[in-house]
Order: sequence, then C-alpha cells, then structure tokens
Amino acid sequence: MTTSSNAETISIFVSYSHKDKRWVQEGPFGIVPWLATQLRRDHAEFWIDHNLQELPGEDYKRKIHAEIARARFALLLINQDFVGSDFIRDYELPWIRERYDAGQLLIIPLLVGPTDMDDRDDLRWLADLQMLPHGAVPLLRYLKDEPAWEEAKVDIYRALRKRVKECMPLASPPPAPVITPAPIQEPLPPVLPSGADVHVEHTDAPVVVQQQALVALLYKRNAQPDDHVLHLLETQLRANGYRVFIDRHLTVGVEWAREIERQVRGADAVIPLLSALSAQSEMLTYEVQVAHEHAQQNQGKPRLLPVRVQYADPLPPPLSGILDPLEYTLWESPRDDAHLVADLLRGLSAPSPAPRRLDLSSPGGAMPLDSPLYVVRTADEEFRSALARRDMIVLLKGARQMGKTSLLARGLKAVRDNKVQTALTDFQTFNAEQLASADALFRTIAEWFYDLFELETPPEKEWSALRGANANFERYLRRHVLKHLSGPLVWGLDEVDRLFTCDFAGEVFGLFRSWHNARALDPTAPWSQLTLAIAYATEAHLFITDINQSPFNVGTRLTLEDFTREQVADLNRRYGSPLRNEAELGRFCRLVGGQPYLVQRGLNEMVTHQGDIGTLEAQADRDEGPFGDHLRRMLVVLAKDADLLEVVRGILRGTPCPTAEHFYRLRSAGIMIGESSRDAHPRCGVYTSYLERHLLS
Repeated sequence: MTTSSNAETISIFVSYSHKDKRWVQEGPFGIVPWLATQLRRDHAEFWIDHNLQELPGEDYKRKIHAEIARARFALLLINQDFVGSDFIRDYELPWIRERYDAGQLLIIPLLVGPTDMDDRDDLRWLADLQMLPHGAVPLLRYLKDEPAWEEAKVDIYRALRKRVKECMPLASPPPAPVITPAPIQEPLPPVLPSGADVHVEHTDAPVVVQQQALVALLYKRNAQPDDHVLHLLETQLRANGYRVFIDRHLTVGVEWAREIERQVRGADAVIPLLSALSAQSEMLTYEVQVAHEHAQQNQGKPRLLPVRVQYADPLPPPLSGILDPLEYTLWESPRDDAHLVADLLRGLSAPSPAPRRLDLSSPGGAMPLDSPLYVVRTADEEFRSALARRDMIVLLKGARQMGKTSLLARGLKAVRDNKVQTALTDFQTFNAEQLASADALFRTIAEWFYDLFELETPPEKEWSALRGANANFERYLRRHVLKHLSGPLVWGLDEVDRLFTCDFAGEVFGLFRSWHNARALDPTAPWSQLTLAIAYATEAHLFITDINQSPFNVGTRLTLEDFTREQVADLNRRYGSPLRNEAELGRFCRLVGGQPYLVQRGLNEMVTHQGDIGTLEAQADRDEGPFGDHLRRMLVVLAKDADLLEVVRGILRGTPCPTAEHFYRLRSAGIMIGESSRDAHPRCGVYTSYLERHLLS
C-alpha cells in the first residue's frame, strides 16, 4: 500500500480459523479482500497470516503477537471453527483482549457462522461485546446466502470507515514536549515491521517491547467540550508513549462494569475531566472513589490528576473531599490545548506526592439547605424531635440516594439554631490508612475533635499504649471534648457502612452501645450530654451478630421511604408542572417509582430539555439516556458480586429471592423492594427494563 508521508497507516489484524478461509480469499464471501480494497484510500491495511504456518511454532507466535501489538483494530471472523481453534483460544484472543482492555485496540466481531459461543465461559466476554461505541459495527447474525452478505458488507464498510477516520491523528496537533515515562520491561515477543495489505514481509531482527505507563481518562459521555479534551489527551498521551484507557471502547454490560473497575485500579494515573456535567456524574464520581481508595492501599497508585474543563465552581461532595486537596489544570478553550498537555506530561513524569489528609468534617451528597426542591417527609419531623429530646442514639436508615445526608444536615442545622454544638463525621472521606485499625480510626477522630473545637490537649498527650484503643478514645472524648463543651453535643456519623466490613467494627459499635447503656444506668454521667445520629444503608445485622454489642437495635430508629405519589405531584408543581395531568403523573411514577434521585432527575430532564413524558420513557433505560450514569453505576455494583448478580437474574425471570440475606443486601443497595424475600422485585420500571436488557439478553 502506498501512503502519504503525513498520514498514519491504520493496521487491522484479522483473526480467523484456517479451516474456513473463504472470508479472507477472493470470492462471493471474501469480505476481507473487498474491505481492503475499499479502505485503501483511507490508509487502512488488513493483516492476514498468509503463508506463515511454514514458520517454526515460536516464530509464528512471535509474529502474530507482533502484528496484534501494532494493530488498531482486530477483525474477528467468528464461527464454530473459530471457537474451536486452540491457537485462537490460547494465544490470539488473550493477546487481543490484553490490548483491548488497555484501550489500545478496537474489536470488530463478525459472526460468519453458527457457534456455541454463549455456552463458553472463556468466551463470554466476547459474546457480551455486542458492538463498538456509537453503534459502529454490530456483531452480525449468521447470514447464509450471498445476497445477504453483499448487503451486510456495505454496512460493515461504512461503519468501519467511520471508525478508521476517527482513529486518524489530529491534522494539526498542538505542540507538546515528548516526555517518555520510565518503561517497564516485560518479556513479550518482539515487535516486527508491518506488512502490506494482506501479506507480510518476514524479518528476524528483534525489537524489545516495553510496556509504558497506563493512564485512565474519566469523562462524561456525549458532553462538550469534554469530548474535545478527551480526544486531545488520548492522542497526545499515546504520542508521548503512554498507554491510554477510555471506556468508550467497551460495550456497556456486566463485562464492562468489571473492566471499568479493573482498569481504574490497574492504572498508573487517573485523569478525571471535570466539567459542569461530569461533576454531577455518578459514574465518574464512583470511578474517582475507586481510584482514590486503591491509591490509599497501593502506595499512592494510581495518581489522580484532575482537569477542569470550563469549570471553576466548587466540586460537589464526595468529589470535593477527594479532589479539593489536589492541584488541577484548567482548560477554558482550544487555546489551552498545548498548556494542558504540557502540564499533564510534567505531572505524569514527576514523583508521586505524599497523600494528603482528608477533611473529615466534609458532608457528602447533601442537597443545599436552602433548596426549594427539598421534599419534607415523615422522617424529617421524627428526626428533629429525637434530636430535640436529646435521645442517646438516633438511627437513620435508607438505601443509597434516599436523602439520608440531606436529612442529617437539616437535623444538625436545627439543633445548631438552638445553640447546641454539633459535629459531623463522613466516613466516606476516610482513607485506607485511617481505617486500618480501631486505634488508627479513633486517633483520627480524636485529632479532628481537637482541631474542630480548638481543644487545649492534643490526643497524643492522652494516648497510652497501656490502654486499648476504645479506652483511649473514650477517655479523650469524656475528659476533653465533652468537658470542654459544657453542654450537649449532637455528633452526626454519615455513611457508617464503611465500617461494617472492617475487622474491628465490633469494637467501635460496641463502644457506642456501652455509652447508651452507661447513660441509662446513670443519667448524670457525661454521656447524658451526647447524642449520636447515625446514618447508614446496609442491614447492620448482616455484619454485627452480637445484639448485646450493637447500637443498631436500641435508641430511636427511623427509615427513609420513597416519595409518595402526592409528594411527587407536589415536586412536579415546583418544577413548573412538566407532567401535565394525572395520567402523565401515573406514567412517571410507574417509570421511576418514588426513588428520590430518579424523581428529581426525571423532572429536571423534562424541564431542562423541554421534553415530555413520552420522550423520557423512550430514553429512560438507555446507557446514554438521562438516567444512564446512575444505571451504569448500579450495574457496576452488581458486577462486583457474581452471586448477587445471579440472584438478580433469577428474580427478573420470576424466581423468588433465595435467602433473606440476599434480599436485605439488594434492598439496602436500593435495587430491589418488597416486604420479604418472597416478593422481592425491582424498585421501579426503569430498573426492570435496564437490568433485563443487560442481564437477560
């Protein structure tokens, strides 16, 4: 192939079974030669292993690996012979998937014959790969006759040509210094020179393959100017020797959910693109949390290098608690392209900074206190009354995104307005080091109290190795915090679920329970000044089996429920009545139930985009729809637990939830509702539709 001097050649590796070569040869079904001819003017070449089987086994493997390593696409011609090939299974597919997982290669699966792929555990990831992003190249059904293939190959060509053109480098890339990161040596087969259209030129000259640092780019899908910055960084980072992972190369599904977390955890650096839209993205927030938590446990890796895209406003929690302490780069317009690239390359090549201590008082996820859209529920008044009575323990339970943090913040404000001291600890902001042991946890909280109330005695002066962690913390709280305040203290503890899986959780919750017991026995003791307001989602009894050591079966227990139909109707009026009548209100409630986030998001979507209920229903369960970010995060949570995933599949097929524990866990996650495991069902219509599409199709 002849290419111009300023155009990059895009290599397309063809994986096929040698038992069925008609797809790579001239003839009525020769789709590869036909595509090669059509795409030649777009500087794309197809590589096929013609005449390579005569090479010795290891040389053959080395050459195949080298061609996969340089390819931008892998065209898989899938039939039963393909599925049954030992070489494809043991060598080609693992090498292809390795580069696909790293975001360096796009997979084009074409079903050219019947297969039993869906029954193969080792190929399930490939069966889940239904299409490339933006509907580029579908996994075609088996087409038996020549006319059907004649029509199909034109569609394949058009879609593939579009993707090839998208992979071409920018016409005028902004200048940026080439800073090559320190390579990681890996004993892979050598990279060899590329061949022509559909043949190769063999060479014995080995070249050492070096695996460069991996950078994960986090972004909000289908947003501008985020996409411009994303493409800029992808192109320039690769030009500077970095491997780049972007989840647009993955099809949304169970495999996608697992790969997102694996890639973020395995990255050397994570760059979140923060814009007005992405800062509100649940999925991006979750990915940042995954990166942050893994860095706490892995000596600072991956590093977080935030980029703000035309966005200088304060970050919402919990992003603020993680990213506020970090320096960021601001991009305002394409004039900042070169500066942005240079700044990030310097950051990537610089030594990793020591992790900074987080602000433990930062609340997470609360609706602004003055928001006119806050919905007051029965639990609001009950919560304020319990705090006014100065109950020792007030428990606030609700699934994720039910408004626990918003209610907690309003309750604390109410008591502050009555001149009562308050404190709020959000356990989402704790890092792995602070949750390593009971002593580390209590030292952290004691130091926070010392700073918050400007106490005279620092914790280290009271801490003694001769006393246990519980005794040290209780002594400091009683002798310095409560004594210093000389009045009531309402201590809010948000997201205490973080502690449930810690091996010292029993010690912490046992201490809280002991204060409740001490106050009951002696109302004049210092504990009469203290109220614990505890917000959580998970069923505590799944983790705390000794009821005598649990604060979750004493005190005042409140549960946040979904919005009622009347509350949804009232909120609709506050939004200006995008739901125009009772019939539309009913359709909306069937779609989103009373799930607080979905209700608010759905009404906001209709008002912002001047849409109606019909438009919302049509887009609701789409991966790129108004709830897509929220739904993808739900899928990620499920994909982390294979057992729970199968339970959900069973429920969707009409099988009852097998155990009470499974039911409690799904209800705590906000995915299922019901009175018991026997009548467990998805929380709302959009959950049902989305989960059926991804788990049953």
